[in-house]
Amino acid sequence: MNIPHILLTNDDGVDAMGIRILAELLSNFADVLVMAPDGARSGAACSITPHTPLCYKKKSEYSRIQVYACSGTPVDCIKLALEQFPDFKPDVIVSGVNHGDNASVSVHYSGTMGAVLEGCMKGYSSVGFSICDFSSDADFSAIGKKSVKTSLCITSDSQALHTPILCVLAFTRIFTAISKSADLST
Repeated sequence: MNIPHILLTNDDGVDAMGIRILAELLSNFADVLVMAPDGARSGAACSITPHTPLCYKKKSEYSRIQVYACSGTPVDCIKLALEQFPDFKPDVIVSGVNHGDNASVSVHYSGTMGAVLEGCMKGYSSVGFSICDFSSDADFSAIGKKSVKTSLCITSDSQALHTPILCVLAFTRIFTAISKSADLST
């Protein structure tokens, strides 16, 4: 049985509610490597950290999830994970769940979506998720249900799907190829 590998990041930081819930959801059918910023990096877009050495440290490991915190941006996290964990070859790169909307022009400024674009430039199917709620007590319980929407879903073959797309539809499209090689019935 081939278990899918998913590289997960965000721009809200490794301790953000959205990434924790998404990691748990994805671990139901995949091995998940979380490499996320050690703090909030909202608005980082596709930026990298060119003048300061990047550091990362393991925060936790449980079940099918390994969690690392990185001193850089979401794009740095993708680059670092792909370089430092060459045996973990992701079937897909996932970014989010972003706390706040990443629709329209916001896609250009979003660190969440910057990580998606970096994944695509590296040749990986990638998807970013956002919750359209900016409140400090945002309800992330809908993650994994049909009410969560993607900001933008881009696959490595340059096909773009635009908002609003139901989370379930994006997952179906992105994970169809990997689910064919994985026995998800166990």
